[in-house]
Amino acid sequence: MTMYIRKNKRYHNYGDTMKKITLEYTKKIFGKNLKYYRFLRKMTQETLGEKINRDTTYISDMERGKKGARFDTITDIANALDIKLYQLFDESILNKKIPNDIRNYYYHK
Repeated sequence: MTMYIRKNKRYHNYGDTMKKITLEYTKKIFGKNLKYYRFLRKMTQETLGEKINRDTTYISDMERGKKGARFDTITDIANALDIKLYQLFDESILNKKIPNDIRNYYYHK
């Protein structure tokens, strides 16, 4: 995948097509990565919320792509999950399957 800039707009090259990067798309990628890495760390939204001093509804909204996050919040999240910042924006997440509820996945097997 190659990124292009045309007239101050960013696009990704997916073979023969170009996809414009939108705020909604960025929030979706961020949210899926947030949920994925939280899942890998066996962390609930409540636990992450306590670590970054944010409400669980805010974390839920970010994971669903309904809300974005400020740089300080993104940094806090990366530190709490022990990952690099760029990992929260990795587009390959769209191909990964993530369980809906971490508690049911880990604790009720």
